[in-house]
Formats: sequence, structure tokens, C-alpha cells
Amino acid sequence: LQNQKGSAKCGANIQSSSMDRASNQGTSWFRKSFSRIAVIVVVAFFLIIQKIDAQTAYIPNENSGGLNVINVGTNTITATIPGISGRGVAVSPDGSKVYISSTNGRVFVINTATNTMITSIIVSTNGQTGALCVSPDGTKVYVSGWTEISIINTATNTVSAVIPVNASGIAVSPDGSKIYVTNGDNSNGTLNVIETATNT
Repeated sequence: LQNQKGSAKCGANIQSSSMDRASNQGTSWFRKSFSRIAVIVVVAFFLIIQKIDAQTAYIPNENSGGLNVINVGTNTITATIPGISGRGVAVSPDGSKVYISSTNGRVFVINTATNTMITSIIVSTNGQTGALCVSPDGTKVYVSGWTEISIINTATNTVSAVIPVNASGIAVSPDGSKIYVTNGDNSNGTLNVIETATNT
């Protein structure tokens, strides 16, 4: 009888121990799941913030002048920046600045936080600017000027170099090592590839 009681007691201890392990495993699983959920929530929050930051479009009006700032979520004009007769638009990688090419040979630099003009830069010797793009690291802006490409140093907002080439459309490679330029002469139909390290 004592052995049976002892056996029963031992069985009870085993059952209790199994329940404790199950309880600990459940607690551990809950903690891990909660941590994973917390990480997902934090990541989702930052993704939403980035998406909100991308809800603005800058549209130049070449004919009547002015730069319209549009909330693309509501399709409404939230601001108009005067004094800009723009053509091309490019945004810095961090979204802090917008560069606008114009009909008078200038590039306008806009502060996106305040929607105000920082400065305007004379970039073209022939009074024309067209397409433009910003390097992936944000240090340079390449501006087509029909017969040349002007390179702006974004730290000083000055022209650091000019490449003599017929230029219309322009794009930069993802690593910033090359720019691709459509020829400004429509009868030519060629694409120029330029090494940014040597500007050739």
C-alpha cells in the first residue's frame, strides 16, 4: 500500500512537473511571439511614415509660372511657390530638396520642409535647361542644356563642371557611375553614355 501511495505520489509529481514544463513553454512562446509582433509593429510604423513622406508631388507650370505642391493622397494643391517657370523636376535622395530646371537657364533649389526657394543657379550658357537628375548619393545634379550638361555641386549650389554634348533627356545609373543622355539633335537618335568619374 505504501508502495502504491508512493507510486501515486510520484505519478502526481511527474504530472505536476509536466504541467510546469508546459506552462514554461507556453510563457516562452508567448514572450517570443510578443517580441516578434512588437518588431513587426515598429517596422510597419516606419514604413507608414515613409509612405506618408512620399505623398507629395511637385509640378512646374512652364506657361503661367509657379510650382504647384500637390498632396497625391487627396489630389489637391497644398501650396504654390511663385517665381518659377519650370520644366524638369528632380528630388534629392533624402527628400529634403527639389531641383527645378527652367526656361531661363537656371535651376531652382526648393526646401521641401518649408516649400520655399533656397536659391537659383545659372547653369546654361545658351539660356536653356531641360531634364535633370540627382546622383544616388545626393552630391551632384546633372542638368541637360541642349548643347551641354551642367553638373551642380549640391554642397555649394554652384556649377562644378560642364560637359559639351548634345543633351535632351538624362538619367543616372543606380551606382552613380554613369549618366545616360539622349541626343538633343532629334535627327540623330543616339544615346550618349558618360562616365561620372571622368565626365567623358
